[in-house]
Amino acid sequence: MYETLSKRLGKKLWEQRQSIESSKKHLEKNRILAAPPPVHPYSIIKYILRATGLIYPARRQFRAPILEHNSFQIPGLPAQLNGFTILHLTDLHIELEHTLSPIIVKGIKDLAYDLCVITGDIQHAYNAADKAINLLKPILMAINRPVYAVPGNHDSTELIAKLEVEGLPFLLNEHIPINHKGMNFHLCGIDDPIYFRTHDVKKARQGLSSKETTLLLSHAATTAEEANAADYTLQLSGHTHGGQLCLPWGIPILKGATPRQRVKGTWNHQRLLGYTSRGIGASHIPARLFCPPEITLHTLLKKS
Repeated sequence: MYETLSKRLGKKLWEQRQSIESSKKHLEKNRILAAPPPVHPYSIIKYILRATGLIYPARRQFRAPILEHNSFQIPGLPAQLNGFTILHLTDLHIELEHTLSPIIVKGIKDLAYDLCVITGDIQHAYNAADKAINLLKPILMAINRPVYAVPGNHDSTELIAKLEVEGLPFLLNEHIPINHKGMNFHLCGIDDPIYFRTHDVKKARQGLSSKETTLLLSHAATTAEEANAADYTLQLSGHTHGGQLCLPWGIPILKGATPRQRVKGTWNHQRLLGYTSRGIGASHIPARLFCPPEITLHTLLKKS
């Protein structure tokens, strides 16, 4: 199964991914993800949350995702695609907290949509593929429309390969036509641009006209400049968790390398329209503060 993935990703990027996954640094990082040491920053944050009593509201917020509705006004959108709805899940880190899986199932089981996309970080620790897949299976069973995924910086080659066997296709610098009422738009996806840096935005839409409606799935919004230069219409991302642990009014304490205007919610970069989800899970600590998790429904609308 790895041979197929290597051909799709390409020799150079495949070797780059494998080199990182087999490195001493990667294995050490996995050890920290699986069991953070007492002096790790997230362990210290956890102690502070417990000492202040904030751990209790933070845990409650983690277990209460919000359904967000977003619409994109798209110039020149074909009439057949007007109203097309996409269910967007991201940053599950699913094995970090086993109670999250039924929460997601409950949140999506009665929703109406035309397509589901998952924009990475399905697992948390790099060696947790089997555990993550078992927790993901009920979610996949609850998704009642076609579903596609892209990897995040926590997602291993093993996870990608095994989930494709389970019936969840990944887009690895590739695109696929999505037909709706006799009209196509193109769903494009790239490999992780953050940790493995094995993404190729241009290759993901190779052969497509600049006039066609194209949706890029990228784990992180840091690829917006590349996506705009490559004439994508839309980009959906995650990675930031919206800050996860924020100051009041949702002000992120830490935002990483993502530009502040793209940390959460809608944004645009020149012609490119985009959205960064706060994600449905959490990193390191199954807790959220002033930053509730989200399940997102995006609707494509023709701009008059």
